[in-house]
Amino acid sequence: MMAHLDTFLPGDAALTLRTLGVSPLDAAYKLSSVLPNIISVPLSMNQSRGVLTATVKDIVDAMDSAQRVVRPPLPDRDAWLAGRGEPQPEHVLAATRPPPAALTPATIPEEVPALPTCFRPRHQLNEALKQSVINRQATASSVITTVTAPPRSKGAHTTTTSGMGGVGKTLSAAALCRDPEIGFAFESICWVSLGQEPEPFQLLKSLHVQLVGASLPDSASEARLALEALLAAAKGRRVLLVLDDVWSAEHAPPLSFVDTDAGSAIVVTTRMRDLMPGAAEIQCDVLSQPEALKVLLSAGGVMHLLESPPTAAIEAVERCGRLPLALTVAGALIDELADVWTQAESGLLDYLDDEIGGSSIEERVVAASLRVAPPEMRAGVQETAVLLSIFPEDQVVPVAALDAVSPLMLGVWDVGEERQRVRQLRRWLKQLIKANLIRGSLEDGVSVHDLIRDCLIRRAEARPGALLELQRAAVPLLLAAIVADTPAAKYASANLHRHVRSAMRQEATHDDELLLAVIGHEHATVRAQGALAIGAARLLAEADVLDAAGDHLTAARLVHSIVSLRGAAGDREAQRAWASLRRLEANGGGSEASRVLELELLSALLFGMKEVRIGSEEHNDALTRIGHLAKELKEGGAIAEQIFAAEVGLLNCSLFQAWTAEGLMGAHGLLTFQDVEKAHAIWRQADEHTQNIVALAPTATTKHNFLSTRLYYLIMNPRQHILPQFDLEECFGDGHWLRESVERYDFTTSHSVAKQAGQHLDNFTFAQAPIAMLFFFGDLAQARATLVKVIAAHKQMLARVRQGEATADGYKTEALHAGILVPTALLLMGESSLLRDFMTNSLHGVLLEDESVRGAAGTLADAFPISDDGHCLYKVDSVVLLNRAVAALLDDPSDASRAALREWLPPAAELSHIAEFEL
Repeated sequence: MMAHLDTFLPGDAALTLRTLGVSPLDAAYKLSSVLPNIISVPLSMNQSRGVLTATVKDIVDAMDSAQRVVRPPLPDRDAWLAGRGEPQPEHVLAATRPPPAALTPATIPEEVPALPTCFRPRHQLNEALKQSVINRQATASSVITTVTAPPRSKGAHTTTTSGMGGVGKTLSAAALCRDPEIGFAFESICWVSLGQEPEPFQLLKSLHVQLVGASLPDSASEARLALEALLAAAKGRRVLLVLDDVWSAEHAPPLSFVDTDAGSAIVVTTRMRDLMPGAAEIQCDVLSQPEALKVLLSAGGVMHLLESPPTAAIEAVERCGRLPLALTVAGALIDELADVWTQAESGLLDYLDDEIGGSSIEERVVAASLRVAPPEMRAGVQETAVLLSIFPEDQVVPVAALDAVSPLMLGVWDVGEERQRVRQLRRWLKQLIKANLIRGSLEDGVSVHDLIRDCLIRRAEARPGALLELQRAAVPLLLAAIVADTPAAKYASANLHRHVRSAMRQEATHDDELLLAVIGHEHATVRAQGALAIGAARLLAEADVLDAAGDHLTAARLVHSIVSLRGAAGDREAQRAWASLRRLEANGGGSEASRVLELELLSALLFGMKEVRIGSEEHNDALTRIGHLAKELKEGGAIAEQIFAAEVGLLNCSLFQAWTAEGLMGAHGLLTFQDVEKAHAIWRQADEHTQNIVALAPTATTKHNFLSTRLYYLIMNPRQHILPQFDLEECFGDGHWLRESVERYDFTTSHSVAKQAGQHLDNFTFAQAPIAMLFFFGDLAQARATLVKVIAAHKQMLARVRQGEATADGYKTEALHAGILVPTALLLMGESSLLRDFMTNSLHGVLLEDESVRGAAGTLADAFPISDDGHCLYKVDSVVLLNRAVAALLDDPSDASRAALREWLPPAAELSHIAEFEL
């Protein structure tokens, strides 16, 4: 046990040793070499607590009574390290005991690669990395002495581990992140893999989620602003940042957000020596022959041969260059060849040698591994391997994504039934995992080391059309997965841009039918991915060329894709695309297609943009234009899809006209009865348009989304309820359509449809349905069940924001309305536990602690005008006040809670002013 002191010592104890200037590995070396010669009391960690306590007491007594002796000479350190063996189970048990309650190790993000089962720790390399990282961390940390710390220099917080591909740099860094001592030395661990063509903005988004558990604020719309947000979030925190697979020194600074004065550290893995000036550099060399034999025999499941390894094993490790990557693949060959692997003929060496001379080590082992697959599986395994070449470098690929593109596999599908095809693909993937050609699992996804990926790419390049045509064939399959919302949709929605980029030819975007299909797609997600792949600068430049040539519709489509990418920050691009369409109309070239596109752009300007203020001249121009476009489409004999778009446009116009009548577009004090009657007449017009939309809806999901919109203007504008013209039965009937809409709502399918249609809002999450059930039907049971569903949707939205899949700004309207209606309903029903759940797991609930959510609420408030006398829709301070008030109602009453309430609760006069002046 003492020989492995450094591997099982808890992080806090190891940190204490380092504080005293003692390396845990050095302590293990000396204690294990000396103590057995002085004390012979046996110790087994598998004994009971009582036995262990007594044994430790015996050891202490023996140490106290030991005679002073001359210390025996220490063995050679390298020989001791090589011969100490692996930790026994009881040592591992000791290592996994929980740390002291006062210390919490840093969470290991899912981006850190999992260690394969055949991974063998490289103790000297790990110790050198740990020594460098923690010593540099110690120079600035308040909890570690700096007396013996070396002077800091430029780059001294950075450690690079360099070495050739396949030598084990990434896994050594992953093992470092999992080291308990490292976990206790840092508050956070963050990891990104860069590769040869990193995407800084995408990587920064991932880092922000890892660091703070939330997506970047909406203001951080580019890499420079994202880095600033990360620098602010990391201020004063001890963070270990790992930049894996760095190819250029220029790639690291745009991602280096850590606060070095707080004791943070950066680890860079790279194939380049002297990459980072001023950084400590640790060379990751090939394994020694004993270490290489351990890796090979462990991967082959024949570790019992380690004491006397066969000649074939010794020769194999040399032919594999003692590279861990090649050795793990070769080890899997041992397992596959079974008892014949040591034979000269058809054995391991025969397979490793039977390749074209001059090929690389990794090429030889990959080819050998593919050839040794069982004959009935070989073609499928090889095709699956080639298929993996289309996926991005350093990407964990869900098996569902492979299912989506599996039709590209040639000559292997001899069965027609989908379920059988799925089973076959999984059998082939399992074989590749068993062969150590890919890592991961069928459940969590698979990944390919970049060296092996290079081998697979060479196989793809040897085909007709090469990898380019394979990627071009993959893009439509991934598009289909998004449209059908299959299990592959999540992967495709996040990574389509990488496949599109790899599928791009030399010609201009507007000359490539595949690119035009992507950027002109009906799904905003697809358009955004296309814009990300091609680049906003190129799209804008091409749009200028097209406008000059008179092709204004294609120009608008190119720029519209940027609007889809930038969302609420795409004001200028939306206006730019609209300008192209106006030029098209002015030249007499307008068409149904251009008018449908213009309607979509104008809806985005009305509901999503930050700089187009409601009630402004531009806003009013957009409303007027929507009315004209919709009328032209309806009167021009358009097809059902275009009439649907026209009705949606007319509905949007009605909504703004009714809000204007009620004073929301330009708050003007108290409303009159006549104002409410005028607004109600417009709401009835809106209802007619909604009924037409529901009748024309292409899917049931779309239909019920617009029924939720109908519920919005029936519930959220309650002044009309006092009018004799308001007919409750006419609006709701027996409540059948209301209950059906609730039952049909499913976040997975309904949410994405709602966010891409109409007002680009998920109206179900506003919680109007349970309000209607309470007030109009008195159905408490159904109201509660619906609120549970609403809260579940808000949990999903919060998770999407925290995972970087959406932004708080994109959900600002849903958060505001739910923040009013959900607490209202739950307080009326006395459902404090559900309310607490909502306040803990929703964007509205985290408003006080999350700056991006507060900022989004402010953006929505700023979009509405304020009258000269101060009337307005609402102020963001009032939303914060509402949030605090609900939280206070959930507190247990006590002197402390009442004192806290008095700290922030405004006086009655101020509350009355808010009630009077904010609608």
